[in-house]
Amino acid sequence: MVTLDPILIALKAHVLRGARIHADDTTVPVLAKGKTATGRLWTYVRDDRPFGGKDPPAAFFEYSRNRAGEHPQQHLAGWSGIMQADAYNGYNPLYEAARKPAPIREAACWAHWRRKLFDHAKTGKAPIAVEAVRRMDQIFACERTVTGKPPHERIAVRKETIAPLVEDLRVWLTEQRAKLSAKTDLAKDINYGLSRWVEFTRFLDFWKALEEAFPTTRHQRCWFHKSGNVLNKLPKSFQPAAHQDLREIWLSPSRAKAEAAMETFAEKYAPKYNDAVKCLLKDRDALLAFFDFPAEHWAHLRTTNPIESVFSTVRHRTIRTKGALSPDTARLMVFKLVTAASKNWRRLQGQNQLPKIISGVKFCDGIEAASETKSAA
Repeated sequence: MVTLDPILIALKAHVLRGARIHADDTTVPVLAKGKTATGRLWTYVRDDRPFGGKDPPAAFFEYSRNRAGEHPQQHLAGWSGIMQADAYNGYNPLYEAARKPAPIREAACWAHWRRKLFDHAKTGKAPIAVEAVRRMDQIFACERTVTGKPPHERIAVRKETIAPLVEDLRVWLTEQRAKLSAKTDLAKDINYGLSRWVEFTRFLDFWKALEEAFPTTRHQRCWFHKSGNVLNKLPKSFQPAAHQDLREIWLSPSRAKAEAAMETFAEKYAPKYNDAVKCLLKDRDALLAFFDFPAEHWAHLRTTNPIESVFSTVRHRTIRTKGALSPDTARLMVFKLVTAASKNWRRLQGQNQLPKIISGVKFCDGIEAASETKSAA
């Protein structure tokens, strides 16, 4: 065993250098005097391949005589990052905000939740479980299409395709749970996921993290990207006219006129190209959020292209540059790239309106609500 110690130490160090790990435990029979005792084998896995990472996957194991929470807390004492695990409460101290060096962020395991529901489904007597598993499998199938892809591609698909499926599942399961007795095993297994929804949706990435950190932040979808997504669902011969129809929506002077233009678009294209209409209408509120901000800011809010251009430059340069040597070197390179790009950024129009927004002043169709009231008086 002494001979293997350097290898085991290096293996554990490699796993804990990862930004995310998977954790689980299982029973293991242990010979004891006059009987067989039950020990625990703790497994910690690093596998960055699904995220497009190039580092080799690895796992290390730790043994303990019982399942006390002190064991994983000791194994991961110096590590922080994202950990995918089940709901074992022995992990809870790892997630506490006061933990040093930093709290671990839990990403709940969908496979564990699905297994609970599948056990009900396979009896053939639980149609709710059957439908829940079908919906989960649909989410899994979409997720497999971006396995190994770069982060920006995964985020785009998750935001456009997977997030709506996840939200539909939440709404549907909430409705079904209300029909069941809280004491039934199926209701308890449904609640296993719904009660930990933040953890189960953490995989949805950055914009989902924003909702956790800033729950009152408004969402504004980018009209440039949304227009492209809608047009891709139409024949090329229809795209020029449809593009102009979409411009009529986001260039409207008021929310009411934008809503009317959106309804006109739906009536015009839904009979033959309903997928294009559904793609537009599903984000109606997020697409029209800019009307609740000063009119001077609308040009900035309607598109994310300026910042996306910066991200694209950073992504391109960091991918092409191998061997950043250290995280500090990588951060310095990103800082220099962003600083250089910032010279071409447009100045924010209506800077004088920012203090009002921060203080909670309401705007309607780009006009300060209080000013509108005074005008009416």
